[in-house]
Amino acid sequence: KIEEAYNYLMVIHPYLIKILISKLDSPIEAVRVASLKNIEFLIDTLGCSLDQYLVQILYQLFKSIPKQIVPKMDKIKEITNN
Repeated sequence: KIEEAYNYLMVIHPYLIKILISKLDSPIEAVRVASLKNIEFLIDTLGCSLDQYLVQILYQLFKSIPKQIVPKMDKIKEITNN
Protein backbone atom coordinates (compact mmCIF):
# COMPACT_ATOMS: atom_id res chain seq x y z
CA LYS A 1 0.00 0.00 0.00
CA ILE A 2 2.90 2.36 0.70
CA GLU A 3 4.30 1.71 -2.77
CA GLU A 4 0.90 2.45 -4.28
CA ALA A 5 0.67 5.77 -2.44
CA TYR A 6 4.22 6.61 -3.56
CA ASN A 7 3.29 5.84 -7.17
CA TYR A 8 0.23 8.10 -7.01
CA LEU A 9 2.33 10.85 -5.48
CA MET A 10 4.83 10.48 -8.32
CA VAL A 11 2.00 11.00 -10.80
CA ILE A 12 0.48 14.09 -9.19
CA HIS A 13 3.58 15.82 -7.80
CA PRO A 14 4.16 18.10 -10.84
CA TYR A 15 0.67 19.58 -10.45
CA LEU A 16 0.85 19.66 -6.68
CA ILE A 17 4.20 21.47 -6.70
CA LYS A 18 2.86 24.15 -9.04
CA ILE A 19 -0.12 24.78 -6.78
CA LEU A 20 1.96 24.84 -3.61
CA ILE A 21 4.56 27.17 -5.13
CA SER A 22 1.84 29.58 -6.23
CA LYS A 23 0.55 29.77 -2.64
CA LEU A 24 3.92 30.86 -1.19
CA ASP A 25 2.99 34.46 -2.07
CA SER A 26 -0.36 34.31 -0.33
CA PRO A 27 -1.17 37.21 2.00
CA ILE A 28 -2.57 34.67 4.48
CA GLU A 29 0.17 33.30 6.72
CA ALA A 30 -1.63 30.01 7.39
CA VAL A 31 -1.76 29.31 3.65
CA ARG A 32 1.98 30.00 3.28
CA VAL A 33 2.83 27.75 6.24
CA ALA A 34 0.60 24.94 4.95
CA SER A 35 2.21 25.22 1.53
CA LEU A 36 5.70 25.06 3.04
CA LYS A 37 4.82 22.03 5.16
CA ASN A 38 3.44 20.21 2.13
CA ILE A 39 6.53 21.08 0.09
CA GLU A 40 8.66 19.76 2.95
CA PHE A 41 6.63 16.52 2.92
CA LEU A 42 7.14 16.12 -0.83
CA ILE A 43 10.88 16.70 -0.53
CA ASP A 44 11.13 14.22 2.34
CA THR A 45 9.03 11.65 0.51
CA LEU A 46 10.17 11.98 -3.08
CA GLY A 47 13.66 13.44 -2.62
CA CYS A 48 15.66 13.59 -5.83
CA SER A 49 12.69 12.28 -7.80
CA LEU A 50 11.47 15.88 -7.83
CA ASP A 51 14.19 16.70 -10.40
CA GLN A 52 13.68 20.15 -11.92
CA TYR A 53 10.96 20.98 -9.41
CA LEU A 54 13.57 21.39 -6.68
CA VAL A 55 14.99 24.32 -8.63
CA GLN A 56 11.55 25.86 -9.00
CA ILE A 57 10.88 25.41 -5.28
CA LEU A 58 14.15 27.08 -4.29
CA TYR A 59 13.64 29.90 -6.78
CA GLN A 60 10.17 30.66 -5.44
CA LEU A 61 11.36 30.46 -1.83
CA PHE A 62 14.14 32.97 -2.46
CA LYS A 63 11.75 35.16 -4.41
CA SER A 64 8.94 35.19 -1.83
CA ILE A 65 10.74 35.13 1.53
CA PRO A 66 12.23 38.65 1.31
CA LYS A 67 8.74 40.06 0.74
CA GLN A 68 7.67 38.53 4.03
CA ILE A 69 10.79 39.43 6.04
CA VAL A 70 11.35 43.06 4.96
CA PRO A 71 8.07 44.45 6.37
CA LYS A 72 8.75 42.69 9.66
CA MET A 73 12.30 44.07 9.79
CA ASP A 74 10.96 47.59 9.13
CA LYS A 75 8.49 47.13 11.98
CA ILE A 76 11.29 45.97 14.31
CA LYS A 77 13.41 49.00 13.39
CA GLU A 78 10.44 51.28 14.01
CA ILE A 79 9.84 49.78 17.45
CA THR A 80 13.49 49.92 18.47
CA ASN A 81 13.85 53.54 17.34
CA ASN A 82 10.95 54.70 19.55
